[in-house]
Amino acid sequence: MKMRELREDSTIVEWFDTINPIDNTIRSYLNTVQAYTDFVKMKPEKLINEAESEISDGILPRKRKMKRYLIDFRKYLQENDLADKSVQGYMGGGRSKHAMNYAAKKNINDIYHYKN
Repeated sequence: MKMRELREDSTIVEWFDTINPIDNTIRSYLNTVQAYTDFVKMKPEKLINEAESEISDGILPRKRKMKRYLIDFRKYLQENDLADKSVQGYMGGGRSKHAMNYAAKKNINDIYHYKN
């Protein structure tokens, strides 16, 4: 998605209304969301709907698609020679985005702290 589209996306607007970020945080998170949504080839609304559907269907956190997306995204960032701090920054933005979904939060923290 283009940055302008993300700024106007209702899911992103709701997220920012919830966390009330400063301008620098907004720019950082938008860069992260843009990279993540481009990687998974899904819009934010579709990602949230998919995660909520898996929760409603009783799918265990460790078996949810979002967990795989985040692992693959982290590996993609690492394989593209991003510095560890840059990868942490991208994953931190992803963690905040998915933290809107309480059940997903544990998975994200596990993925972020997992050492290969």
